[in-house]
Amino acid sequence: MLFPFYTCLVYASEPLQVRFGNELILFPTPSGFCLLGGTTQEDQLFEWQKDIQFNMGNKLFGMWVDCETKREILKNRMPEYFDQWVIATGTLTGDQKTEQTYQISAKTFNEIMVGEMDFSEISKMVEKNLEDANTVHFADKDVVKIGELIDLGVLGVSDSVHRGVIMKVNDNYKERLVSGVTGIILINNVPIGVHFYTEYEDNKTIEKLLSNSKSYSANLFYAN
Repeated sequence: MLFPFYTCLVYASEPLQVRFGNELILFPTPSGFCLLGGTTQEDQLFEWQKDIQFNMGNKLFGMWVDCETKREILKNRMPEYFDQWVIATGTLTGDQKTEQTYQISAKTFNEIMVGEMDFSEISKMVEKNLEDANTVHFADKDVVKIGELIDLGVLGVSDSVHRGVIMKVNDNYKERLVSGVTGIILINNVPIGVHFYTEYEDNKTIEKLLSNSKSYSANLFYAN
C-alpha cells in the first residue's frame, strides 16, 4: 500500500529540507529508512498521500520506507504494501489551510497536545478522505481501507508528545493490523507530526515504535 526521491543516491543520509510558511525545517533521515520518490509509482503514492493529508489539515513533507523495500522498488518490484514506513507532516490552520506558525513555548505546545482528542471524529475524516483519494488516484475507493481504530492515547512525553494507535488496514483487499506512534513537536514555531508505522505483532511492537519516535524527535530537535 502506501507510499518517495532520488534513485541513485537514495541511500545517502542527507536531511530533507522543507519550507513551511517562512520557516525552513530539516528532517534527518530516520535510522534504517530511505526517502521515497523519483519513480512513477512512488510519485503517484506521494500525491495520493499528499491529498489525504491536505484534506485532513496537514502539509505532507516527506515519506520514508525501510531501505530494503526501496531497493526492491528501484528494481521495479513494488510491494503490495509496506512493512514499515514514516510520514512527516505539518499542521495547517483553519478552513483555508494556511501555513501558520505559533509563537508559543515548546512546553505550552506539549501541554496542549496531551489534551483529549475526538478520535471518533478523526476516524470519520480519515475514512472519507481515504475513499476520495483512492478514487482520484487509483479509480477504486476501496483499494486501501481503514477499519477499527484503537486509540492508545499519550504514550510518553519527551521533546515531542507521543501518541499511539492500532488499526485494521485493508491493503489491496488484504487485511492486517497496523500500529502507529506519532511524535508531535513544535520546531521553529511549526507544529509537526512524525508518524512511525509498522505491522502490529504484540505490545513490543508499540514499545519499539515509541523508542524510535523518541529517538527521532531528539534528532529532529537538535537538527533545527
